[in-house]
Amino acid sequence: MSSDQKIIFKQEGIGFCGILFIVLLLLKVGVVETVVMGWSWWWITAPLWGPLSLAVSFIVICLLLVCFLTLVGFLIDLICKR
Repeated sequence: MSSDQKIIFKQEGIGFCGILFIVLLLLKVGVVETVVMGWSWWWITAPLWGPLSLAVSFIVICLLLVCFLTLVGFLIDLICKR
């Protein structure tokens, strides 16, 4: 493969989370009584907002960890210089 050729990945389709949402939605509003009918709408729509929520939570936890470790390092340096 020469250096001027590019590989392009194109993803099309609904994806796993979209299919899971549709399945839960159909079970929630379906004619047949299921356990899912009693679930809150938050759980039914969780496949839509869940991945973004997990990603944001992971980033926030990483930032807090970095801030904490920086503060601990600063305090150790401050104590050692006394």
